[in-house]
Amino acid sequence: METVGIVFRRHPELEPTGKLSLLGEASCSAERMSAYVRRRNPRAPEVAELYLRLGKRYGVRGDVAYCQAAYETRCWTIEGSGLIWSPVLLDQWTEESFVEERMQLLYTFATELPLPQGMIKAERQIAVIERSGWRGKASCWEDLNGKWSSPGLSRYGQDIVAMWRCMVEWRGKGEVRINQRESCMGRAGHPIASVGKCNDTRG
Repeated sequence: METVGIVFRRHPELEPTGKLSLLGEASCSAERMSAYVRRRNPRAPEVAELYLRLGKRYGVRGDVAYCQAAYETRCWTIEGSGLIWSPVLLDQWTEESFVEERMQLLYTFATELPLPQGMIKAERQIAVIERSGWRGKASCWEDLNGKWSSPGLSRYGQDIVAMWRCMVEWRGKGEVRINQRESCMGRAGHPIASVGKCNDTRG
C-alpha cells in the first residue's frame, strides 16, 4: 500500500522535545510586548525593555520572562504572585533589582553553571533551589511545573509558552523576528483565555 509522508512544520525556537528553552535570545521587541499586554490592561507598567535587558545579561529569554510576569499578575492587575514558596507583591515585578533576581532564578533552574561572584542577588531563593535538587533541572519553561508553581498547576510552563506564542504571532503593533506561525493552543489543546486568541488582529 502506498504511504504518504507528512512533514509537520516545527517552531524554530523549540527544542527537539517540543519544549521552549529558558535560555536563548528574545524574539519580540519591547514595543510589541508592551502593546500586547496593554490590550488587556492599558495601565500596565512600561517594563518590557527592562525584562529584555536583564534577560540578555543572564542569557534568559526576556520576552518569555515578561510573559511569565504578565501571566502571574494577570497583566499587572492582581496581588500575590511569584514562586509558590516565595510570593511577592504586584509592584515588585516592576523593580529592576527584583526583575534581576527573577532572571537569576531562571538561570539557576536552567543550568548548573554558577553565577559570577558578586552578582548574586537572590541568594536565599537560589539556596532553596539547590536544596530541592532543582539546579539545572528545568532547562525549559515547561519544566517549571511543580517547581516555580504549585504542584497542582500542571500546565504552568505550557501556559506561559502559549502566551508567548500568541504575542509572537500577534498582528498588531510592534516588530517581531519570527515569521513562522504556530497555534496558540497548549500541548493538550487548552487555549489561554486570559490573554486572548492568536488571531486577534486589533491594534
